[in-house]
Amino acid sequence: MERITLREATDGDKALLFDLHERLFRSHIAEIWGWDTTQQIEIFEREWTTSRVRLVEFDGLYAGVIQQCEHDDHTFLLNFAVDVPFQSRGIGSHLIEMLKGESMEQGKALRLNVFRTNPRAQEFYHRHGFTIAKHGENGCTMMWKATAEAGGAKFQK
Repeated sequence: MERITLREATDGDKALLFDLHERLFRSHIAEIWGWDTTQQIEIFEREWTTSRVRLVEFDGLYAGVIQQCEHDDHTFLLNFAVDVPFQSRGIGSHLIEMLKGESMEQGKALRLNVFRTNPRAQEFYHRHGFTIAKHGENGCTMMWKATAEAGGAKFQK
């Protein structure tokens, strides 16, 4: 899908990214913990300094974000979001397959958390070969890793 491009986020993108975070996740956060804008900005700023943040563009338009932290044995996706006007167009599937390829090349698993209030996201990750590694009160941790068969080309289900 050549229409999708990624670029490293800059400080000038922070307002745009926080706006996306609030629009997509506020209802989930509010239901689970309660929404506190000041607290969310503090968390956003802390995670900004400790992770790699890439903007997703589709035909040159801002379409989403990938935010990840690298660990020795896995990549943790702090934030994987496609903005509403760009959802259900194959963009998220393209990106998650790209991330799986990057992880396979590095010999790492992919991990992420999904809110208990977001079954649509959980189903999306299941369709892409992720399994639930841990259930928690607020959601679950999901994981994907390649198997050793076919040089890692077969995905663990």
